[in-house]
Order: sequence, then structure tokens, then C-alpha cells
Amino acid sequence: MTKKKKGNKAKNPNQTAKKAERNEERKTQKMLKESGEEDIEKILAALELEQKQKTAVNERVMEAPPSARCNFSMVLHPHSPELILFGGERFNGDKTIFFQDLMFYHIDKNEWRIVDSPTTPPPRSSHQMVALPSHATHPNGCVLLFGGEFASVSQSQFYHYRDLWKLDLVANTWLKIEEPKGPSPRSGHRMVNQKHKLIVFGGFHDNLKSCEYFNDTHIFDLDTYHWSKVPIPPNQPVPPARSGHQMMAYNNNIFVFGGYSKVKPDHPPASSSSGKKGNTKPSQKEAAFALTEKGIEHSDLWCLDTTTWRWSQCKTPGFQPSPRSGFSMVCQAPKKRCLFFGGVHDVENDDEFGTSVFYDDLFEFNLETLRWRQLTLRKSKAKGKSRRKRNAPNQTANQSNVHEPDEEDAEMEVDEEEESDNGGDEESSGAHTNVQSQQPIPQQPLPVDVSVEAKPNWPVRRMNCQMAINGNKLFLFGGVLEANEREITLSDLWSIDVNKMDEWHCVIAMDITSQEWIDEKEHSDSDSDSSGRSGSDGSGSDSEGSGDDESDEEESKTVAKKSTTASKPHSRQALKKQLLEQDEYTPRPFEPLKDFFARTGDYWAKQAFDVTQKTGKALRKDGFELAQDRFAEMRATLELIEAEELAAQKEEEERRLEESKHKDKHKSASRR
Repeated sequence: MTKKKKGNKAKNPNQTAKKAERNEERKTQKMLKESGEEDIEKILAALELEQKQKTAVNERVMEAPPSARCNFSMVLHPHSPELILFGGERFNGDKTIFFQDLMFYHIDKNEWRIVDSPTTPPPRSSHQMVALPSHATHPNGCVLLFGGEFASVSQSQFYHYRDLWKLDLVANTWLKIEEPKGPSPRSGHRMVNQKHKLIVFGGFHDNLKSCEYFNDTHIFDLDTYHWSKVPIPPNQPVPPARSGHQMMAYNNNIFVFGGYSKVKPDHPPASSSSGKKGNTKPSQKEAAFALTEKGIEHSDLWCLDTTTWRWSQCKTPGFQPSPRSGFSMVCQAPKKRCLFFGGVHDVENDDEFGTSVFYDDLFEFNLETLRWRQLTLRKSKAKGKSRRKRNAPNQTANQSNVHEPDEEDAEMEVDEEEESDNGGDEESSGAHTNVQSQQPIPQQPLPVDVSVEAKPNWPVRRMNCQMAINGNKLFLFGGVLEANEREITLSDLWSIDVNKMDEWHCVIAMDITSQEWIDEKEHSDSDSDSSGRSGSDGSGSDSEGSGDDESDEEESKTVAKKSTTASKPHSRQALKKQLLEQDEYTPRPFEPLKDFFARTGDYWAKQAFDVTQKTGKALRKDGFELAQDRFAEMRATLELIEAEELAAQKEEEERRLEESKHKDKHKSASRR
């Protein structure tokens, strides 16, 4: 009886994917065990249980304004002069704090109230809220909330929501709308109300293993309470995937502007091979390319026609804001315009994390003409007259900037002379601690390692604040900026009459120097001081001994790791030195056979001629065979060096990614 030959079984893609998923899960569990951190879904379940144990809605006047935060939502109450604020996050250099507080700011009373309900949604940031007036399905008016994200304090775990919640504005109770056909879990998306339909576009999902940006469009019908996805026919244009964009509804159109995403570079390096058949080993450049992602700040404008549900890209005539992300927007529908504030522009370098430029400019976007213009403060009439007297000899040159605007143009006139004045104020103002209020407040110097430029009577540069507008009064709250490797999360509230554009009023000032920040050195000192503690809350006194054992074990692992990584460069450098000495006739790491022979062909032709005395093609053929033999002889050594270099490169990339995890998370999260 003959035995059947065992053939190579084809791998089942599903089984391979499941195996990879199990391996990732094991790695995650091991990491959580080592860090003493609970699984994020257990953390959320515990928070939800704690919230449900509350028996009634609790509402009280707040003694202090809301804490500093970014990536929250703020909308205007549809029937009352109130701002409604929910959620957000703050990073203190060591941990990320997520919020689930619901607060109301009464504009006329200048009063904050906080509402706590047993049905409050879990803590989150980068979600979306829309306020709706009274309707058959919500007679008291309501606020709808969708999506967002949550992370463990160490940011080693992320969770993206796909839930939809409704807030009753009379009872102040939340209701979770159970409708399974909605968008996938995401944050950084945008949502608008258009003819009693919620329109959701874009966003992203990041679990630290993979990151996906979306460009799908979903509709939630507020009459039927059902989700549907907008189908995109083949060969139809659609905006590139993004998050952190801005979205505006006007008549039958929905506009999408800007946003942020990360993509692979368009053109990978040319593939190279060793010359051996079937060799698919990546080159050094290809391996580096596989780890590379580039952040893109989109500055395009798209329009979705809700009568046909077709996308088209729009051209914006004339001036347009500089590229940026993390800017904030509010619509003023009666004026057929939207207002944009702030944002950040990242300058990325090949070998560094780059720098960030923050903005404090205010723009108007006309929803009919699709034109932009920058807005600055206008001088008062009296101030303008006295200025004209002082500048009488030069009046002709600036006459067009000091005339009294007519009624139509009086809404928002850009004053070029005032803009230059503001620039001078900014340059001479220096670093200020407090945001200027309507009544001047004492200025205190910032710490020496934090420098923030601020214009007098103007909100400081920032990203991811939120804005709401009541009539002609624009309100701006919170956000975040970066200064000397620190993130300064803001809690100041500003207002301005956008019809007069005369001055910003600081409703709530903030002392930036009072904000807690834990730098890496303090964090490492804290870790070493608490190395004997264990448990998720760091308070397990009965496990103090085991904590010391774990510390010793970690120390030995660290020493072993250091000795291992130290030996790699030594062995690699010794081999590379040897190869360098023999470079005339030895292949280099990652060098294909074809390139090796092109570089050393003369040497091998001379060697072949000394033996065979042949010339022409025959000599070239003999020389190539000698080169091929040398290439094969050195292959094992070269593969060792290549493997070590790839491993070192990967380790360096992982180290850099780990170092930038906090910064990059908040940087890209802030741009959502």
C-alpha cells in the first residue's frame, strides 16, 4: 500500500485571520496584566453600572465653571438662551481624563447648571451633538448625540462608540435609541440636521493596531427612527476619507470642508530583488515605507445634493484659509454664512515629529457665493475720527478703510488697518498668563518653559474649541494648544457680537499657570516611587511584597534587553566593517545581484580574464558567474545583517511611536 504524498495545504484566509486575532488578543491581555490595567470594556461596564445605580435626575447650580477640556460638544438650546455642553477630554501629560458631564450655561443669567441622570451616556470625546426644536417625535425639543471615543487612562486601549442618544430638554433624561443598522463605531465624524434627517459623514476608527478613516454617508430619519446608508454608484465622485472636517447644511445642499487623515505615501520605493527566483524579501526602503504614514490636512470643499444624493467638488473663488485642522465652526443660517475659528497646521519632518503652528483667526464662509473672508475687529467711530486727525497727512492712502460702512456691509467688515494694528499688538504683547477679560485682569508671567502669545482682548490661539451662536452673539469655549512640549487645555469662555465686530468679551478667564502638567521626568520618578504598589488603583497594600518581586523581574528584563540590544550593534558593526574592507568584490546589504554586478563588473572581468583569456560577451559571462558565486557565498552573512538592520529599524520606529503615542494621540485627536 503506497503512502499518499503530503502536499502543501493551502492556508485558509479565515483561519489565518482568526489566528492573528487570537495572537493579538493574547498580547493585549499580557500587556494589561503587566500594566495592572483592566480591559476597557470592563471599565465601561463598571462605569455604566455605577451610573444606573443613581435613582433620580440631579440638577444643581455650579459653584465654578466647567473644567478645561477639548473635543467636547456644545450646541444652543432650541427654545432658550442657553448653551448645552457635554463630554470632552483633557490630557495632563500622564493620563487622559474623559468627561460625561452635561452642563447648561444660561446666557442672560450668566449661570452654569450641571445635570446628572441615571441614563447619562458613558464618558466620551470627539462625538457629535445636534439640537432639534419641538416636533411630533420630540414635543419638548431634544438633543441627539452620536458616536465618539473613550480610552483608558494610559491610552493603551481605545473604544469607539456607535450609539445614538436623545436628551429630553424638559425632563433632562437621556434615552438610548436602539437601531442596529447605523454607522460603524467611529469618532471625529460630523453630523447635521437637514429637513428632519440626521446626516453623518466621515470619521475614523483607531484601536492602536490599525486605523481606518471613513468617507461614507449615513441618514437617520427622525420620523421613522431608522438608519440608512447613502449608496454611491460606481465612477461617481466622493470626498476622500477624513475626520475632523466641518459640515454645513444649507437649502438642499450639505457642504463638507477640510479635515484630517493619515495615508500611505503615493509612490513606494522601487522594488528590488536579489536576483534569485522567488525572492520576495523587502528592501530596506520598502520596509521603512511599510511603517510610514503621512498626515494630510484637507482643504477641499465638497457638496452633497440631497435631492439626488450625489457628491460634487466645489471651487472656492478668491481667498481661502491656510491649510489646517482642528478648527471650529458654527452656522448662522439667517445670515447664510458659517464662522470658523483657530486650528493648527502640522509641519512634519522625515526624521522628527515636526512642529505645530496654532491659529487664532476668525473667518466667514458665505454659503451662497462660497467665498471666504477673514474678520477682524472694527474701530469705533470716535476712535476712527481721532485716528484720522492724527494721520491727516496719510489719510488718502487709508481712506477706504476708515469710512462708515453701509447697513448691508455693517455685519462684518474687514478693516485692513485694524488688522495691522492687531498684528503689532500681538508682537508686542509678549507672553501672558491670563486671557484678557472685558474688565482688565492682572497679568502674570507664564513659567519659563511655557510661552503663549496672546493678542489683547482676543481669544488665545487654539484648536478644537467649540462655538455656538445666539442671535448675533458668538460664544467660544475651551480647546487646547501646545507650548514647549506641553498641552494646555483651556476653560475660558468668550463672546462677541458678530454684527458689530467691535470687541471680544472674556466671560470666564483662565489662569494657564494653574493647570496641572506631569512631564516625563516626573512621571518616571512617580513610577519608581510607586514600584512596590500593584492593582488598578495603585493601593493594594497587601501585595507590596509581590510588587517588589515584579519590580525586580522587570529590572532583570530591562537589563537583559539592554544587553541584547547592545550586542546587536556591535556584531552588526563588526560585520559591516569587514564588508566595507572587501567592498570592491563583496555585495552590500540589500543590494540585488544585478546592482552588485553593475558596481563590481570590472573586478570580476579582470579575475575571469586572468584565468580564461576570453574577451567580449564570453568574458562578461564568465565574470558574471564569478560574481554570482560570490553573491551566493555572502548571502547568509548579508541576510543576518539585513535582518538585524530591519529589526533595529522596526525597534526604533516602535520606540518613536511609543514616545509619541501621548502626543500623537492628542495631536490627531485634537484634529478630529
